[in-house]
Formats: sequence, structure tokens, C-alpha cells
Amino acid sequence: PEAMEAPNGVAATPEALSFMAHPRLPDTDAAYILATLGDGDTDFFSLEVTDASDVVSIFCGSRTAGSGVVDLQAALTDSTGTTVIEMATETATEGIAIAEASVSSGTYLLRLTKGSQDATVTGDWARCGILIGPPAAP
Repeated sequence: PEAMEAPNGVAATPEALSFMAHPRLPDTDAAYILATLGDGDTDFFSLEVTDASDVVSIFCGSRTAGSGVVDLQAALTDSTGTTVIEMATETATEGIAIAEASVSSGTYLLRLTKGSQDATVTGDWARCGILIGPPAAP
């Protein structure tokens, strides 16, 4: 669960993600987020890439998983939050999938932004999985 709701609303104070070895993907680390996104909320999470040959993949669901969050947007940015590397928006039928974004070693941010709230659904959460590891074999 999101632990720093107040300070992680700006790129300067992101919530650091805790990664662990993925049990089925060799040399790949994974982190998971359950974020609460109130109206007008944007949250930043930081991730460290230590191997310049690794890629970052981000998969998120909110509305597609039963939440009332509409038009969830996920962006992988540089460490300042100003340069977008990859971005995707959830639709009514498709979750977010940023697959194998090319990065080099360093700090990056995941920015989650809520578009709006479905008036008939009270849930305001989003779930994401983040993977850092080697590209998939061709």
C-alpha cells in the first residue's frame, strides 16, 4: 500500500519503491503498488535501475479491475519528473502496459495521475506492478 500519500504528490519527494527478486523471472526485480488516488491526485514513486542493459515494465489497473478511477495515466519519467520516457492511459477495457521501456542506470519516477472518478463507484485505488530486468528473449 501507498505509504506517503501527502509528500509523494510532487516529483521532489517521491515514495521509494521496494523491489524484490521476481520468483519466476531470472535477474528481474519486482515492486507492487496499491495507490489511493483522490480527486486531482498525482503520485510519484521512485525506482533505481542499476544495470544499464535492463528495461522497465509497468502494468497498472484501476477501472479495469473494479475501481472508480477513470483515465488512470502512468508515466515513466526521469528523476526530476520533467522528461517523459514512456506514458500510457488506461481505457474502459484495457489496463496500462508499458513494456520494456529503454533506460540506462539511474533513478526514475513513476507518475500516476487520476483523470476523474466514476460517480457510481466509490473505489479510488490503482494497482501497479513494476519490473526491472533484462529484455525478453526474441
